[in-house]
Amino acid sequence: MEEWARHDSIDRLRGRVRDSGGLAAEADERVREDVRQEIAAAVEAAERVGDPTPESALCHVW
Repeated sequence: MEEWARHDSIDRLRGRVRDSGGLAAEADERVREDVRQEIAAAVEAAERVGDPTPESALCHVW
């Protein structure tokens, strides 16, 4: 897994932008925290919806 983590395009881009002075460490951490919160809110919303009914399994399937 570590091998693939080194090839993560998002982390590589973040490193380049930070190294070039285009992103301060504080701003990077704020963005990362905002994303964590947004993901947590999306997971909570999805869990509140509950499981679909078996009858809906083929709805909108073409």
